[in-house]
Amino acid sequence: MAANFVDKSRLVGVFTKCDRLENPNEVIDIASGYGKDSTRSMKDGWFVVRNRSDADDEELDFKEAERKLFGRSPWDRIPENRRGSVQLQKYLGNLLCAQIRGNFPAIQESVRKLLSDAKDSRKSLGEPRPSHSLRQQYIRDVVEKYHTVATKTLMSPGLLAKDSLRVRGLVRRANESFTAQMLARGHTHTFEDHGVDPLTQLSDTITVLSNPQPATVPTPTGHEQVTTPPTTPPKKRHAPPPQQPTKSQSHRGASFMDEIREQLHIWQTTELPGMVNTEVIQILYKAQSKQWQRIAEQHIENIADDVERASNSILEDVCSPDNCSKILYEELARALTHFQQEAKQKALRELKEHCRRERETHLQTTDARFHERLQALRTVRLLKAIGNSFSSFKGLDLSSSKILFHQLHHSIEGNMVNDVHDVVKVYYELSLEAFIRYITNDIVEDFVSFSKGPLLGLSTDWVFTLTDEEVQRLAREDDETMEKRSHFDGVIKKLQTAHEIAEKARIQTRNLGDM
Repeated sequence: MAANFVDKSRLVGVFTKCDRLENPNEVIDIASGYGKDSTRSMKDGWFVVRNRSDADDEELDFKEAERKLFGRSPWDRIPENRRGSVQLQKYLGNLLCAQIRGNFPAIQESVRKLLSDAKDSRKSLGEPRPSHSLRQQYIRDVVEKYHTVATKTLMSPGLLAKDSLRVRGLVRRANESFTAQMLARGHTHTFEDHGVDPLTQLSDTITVLSNPQPATVPTPTGHEQVTTPPTTPPKKRHAPPPQQPTKSQSHRGASFMDEIREQLHIWQTTELPGMVNTEVIQILYKAQSKQWQRIAEQHIENIADDVERASNSILEDVCSPDNCSKILYEELARALTHFQQEAKQKALRELKEHCRRERETHLQTTDARFHERLQALRTVRLLKAIGNSFSSFKGLDLSSSKILFHQLHHSIEGNMVNDVHDVVKVYYELSLEAFIRYITNDIVEDFVSFSKGPLLGLSTDWVFTLTDEEVQRLAREDDETMEKRSHFDGVIKKLQTAHEIAEKARIQTRNLGDM
């Protein structure tokens, strides 16, 4: 029945106690494969063996007894390699070896996989580092991996998968946001026509005055402004339509004009009537730009946070617990924190010093745009005043000449207020451009790309500056690492031995595959 469920080549049939058979012919026919019962034979025939009985002498040579029994007729009709316990043992041994050999490929592949994993784990722990040069090289290997990725964050951000590591893009977006914030909220008070180009204003004014339209005369306000009508306003006048600022812009603009007027009143006491003390311009400029340092400091803080996250992430990738010792990671993280803090403080000190110079130095510029823009704004006001005045006069007399003087002459308070406003505005806008450019091009760029900065500070050059004691501290091994290294050394040795045994057995049993 076993033959119905088991491969016939693996089925072994054995006739036992053959020495006690009275008529062995049927057994011999089956075991030899001849006769009417030959179909009941195994693939290579049955085995016949003799059993030890109680009647046998204790000194009986069992092998010799089997040889005598199966060596005479009719047992000699069975093939010799199927007669006796010795032949059965040999056959079963070969069959077992053949079965084992068939499983060798899977066994060897399993051993190779375990050996490869063990070697990888062992490699991640590094070799023992008894000398200074080996310890230094161990640190360099990790630092060079870090520095390669850190350089890519600035020079080749497209090669990095994580957006948080693309520092160059993060810095650009932060600089753009900083610029927009400075333009929108860098001033204490809002200028008139904030954000409008003076040359564009001049062109628009000329266009309007070149095509005069009848305008309704507003009720006089009593303030001596260039844009206000004379004390006895004409019935008709030609003037460009005024811009309509938002409520907040109107309030902040008016407050700045009030601030200018107040400062003029204070400093006018040091000058002859109708003269402007230039100290007013410096005071107003400082008041308008006092927000710059605070906004720039926050910008540097934001950049520092982005760079810190990127550099920490790089270090975690190249010095993870899988391929780096915990001690080295902690020491490099501590060094990286030092670079980050030092670089940020350096940038903030440089910013503070730059702002101090801005506050304390005399206002001056060689930028040709200052004269060009200021002249454009003065021309706009002059053209508007002329347009308001001459359109009302049919002839020039003493009364109208006084009105014209109050409209045009710079010594009138309203005209002084407007002129101071325009001078501060033009100088402020040009200074703001220079300030933004200095922050983004000098301070920020030096912060992110400085060779001893928060991103590139960990380098081979830095490793060579370490003393022997520092190298020893960074590259020292903890007990856990040494225990792991010893453990994997033992595992690798055992697996190598197992692989050698399997290979030797495969070679020795290669002729048993056909059994």
